[in-house]
Amino acid sequence: MHGVPDVTYREFLPSPLFGKYILCYWLLESTVPLAEHYDYGVVADGCIDVFYNLQNPEDSTVMGLSERFVSFELGNFFSYAGLRFRPAAFPHLFNIDASELTGKAEALKDIYPQFAQLICTEFKQRKAGIDIAALFDQCMMRLFQKIDPKTEDPRLHFAIERIFNASGNIRVEKDLDTGFSPRNLQRLFNFYIGAAPKVFSNIVRFQHMLQFCPKTKAIVPNTHFATAGYYDQAHFIKDFKRFYGKNPGEVF
Repeated sequence: MHGVPDVTYREFLPSPLFGKYILCYWLLESTVPLAEHYDYGVVADGCIDVFYNLQNPEDSTVMGLSERFVSFELGNFFSYAGLRFRPAAFPHLFNIDASELTGKAEALKDIYPQFAQLICTEFKQRKAGIDIAALFDQCMMRLFQKIDPKTEDPRLHFAIERIFNASGNIRVEKDLDTGFSPRNLQRLFNFYIGAAPKVFSNIVRFQHMLQFCPKTKAIVPNTHFATAGYYDQAHFIKDFKRFYGKNPGEVF
């Protein structure tokens, strides 16, 4: 979400070897020095990102799931690269409690120093002609040689898939019959996702609505809430502003 001339954002698919864990790699950069400092807005998406400044690969950051819209000031000339983990993937790979990162941006070296060192090494030595996706794939290949992912509980995977298949329109208490008690399900979601099942479902519903809206003709804020799965317009507007940072009328 930028909409500013001379600022570009691109996404790249990872190698199929890592598609289970990585949603995409991305590159955000200004093509010329801007007249003013740039505020980068991050819309809630239920994922954990790792990113760094291309000019300073020693300084990498991990950003946990955000339950609301956040923004960062990046200066007037910048180039950032990152990778976006699929929901639950980061804790699954590194055995790190996602709830400890929720709503935070922390130095990666303080969370998982081996990963921070790999990024620093690979990108400091990058050669002309090697693209961002290839470099990140190299990082992941080396990283996977050093880690032992936790055994995935199929019941947790089922719950996450059920939420995605329902586009977030799900009654957690009734529709997530996973075999977990409600308390254990919440505990696992907090550890692997960084939020309760209901909060995560709301983010998934919101993201589905964002993807759905541009493909339809019926982008009318006072009627679209029902299509998106909301019971009333007020709830729709409240969630939208919380996750996007603007009212739907401003966006559509």
